[in-house]
Amino acid sequence: CVTGGCYDLTGLYNCSISPVSPGVTEASYGARCRDMTTVLGCNLTSVDPEIQCKTKKSCLNLNGLYLCRKGRCARVRPPFKCEKKCNGIKMRGKSIIVRENDVVFTANCKRAVDIETNEEIWPKDLLASGTNNKSNGVPPVFVLFCTSIPDRQKNLTEIRLIDCFNGTLMEPGTLGDTTDIIQLVKSHTENTRLLDPTKKFAMPESDLLLSHNVPLYINYDGCVNTLILKECEKFLTEYGVDGSDLRTNARFPCFYRPDLVDSIDDSNFVILRYNIQKTVMELLIATVIPITLAIVSCFVLIFCSRVIHLHEDSHFFFKMCNKVYNPKMQDTI
Repeated sequence: CVTGGCYDLTGLYNCSISPVSPGVTEASYGARCRDMTTVLGCNLTSVDPEIQCKTKKSCLNLNGLYLCRKGRCARVRPPFKCEKKCNGIKMRGKSIIVRENDVVFTANCKRAVDIETNEEIWPKDLLASGTNNKSNGVPPVFVLFCTSIPDRQKNLTEIRLIDCFNGTLMEPGTLGDTTDIIQLVKSHTENTRLLDPTKKFAMPESDLLLSHNVPLYINYDGCVNTLILKECEKFLTEYGVDGSDLRTNARFPCFYRPDLVDSIDDSNFVILRYNIQKTVMELLIATVIPITLAIVSCFVLIFCSRVIHLHEDSHFFFKMCNKVYNPKMQDTI
């Protein structure tokens, strides 16, 4: 709100007072609100009087859960109960559950295969360990978290999953015929039966931690030369989720230096963009094109200096192959 972005709020917002960016003074502190309308369903009891957020200063001190309508916000009085919106997830006949942030995909698959090695990782003769007769001889349900699912169409014969971890095996019928996102996430995070005890495939997220609380740069120099594309703003919009608004923490690919994994000084950082082939190609283009233009320009200048000459009467004439072309001048009044 300190930047004037609260003048047209509509919906349910979770607001907190924080600095606009690191290193700012206390005078620049202000409310920062996250849209919770599509994420949470709340049982609201009572609200405070409305506040008009038409100016920057009017809503600098918003702190808590607010119900807004066209810039008029009212603080929701506690106690209130909020739950994530995602109910009625059908589980009957589903053998694989894939989480991608707050999106859940369920499917009935025969097997899961590693594309690189073509090795079957599920069911791989795995059977449910429950004592229920319905689960005897049935493979366990495969649950995992993936950062990217390129194929999102329905009725596919196969689905490609990219960058997956937290692979666990769940007993059939654990979640019933239908469930909600809260119960699903709880069952997934509390499940201790790993897909692969050797942690070769879809290993636990805790084993993937290399560095904790390190700076994130967009490239090695931490500099963006394409400000007109607003790359930083787009990145913040897509991945600026830290879990404080009850959404799943954002996860995205990045690059790190292995020699600085255990370093705790300021030299350790991770970067978003690191493509050597693309960088080399851009350097070649940025080098070859100017050099080519410079060479062509030199040849043009040499050609002009050999062909175009200046006469004693300050007129230009052309001389090519020992032939002089000097058009006859006409007197003008």
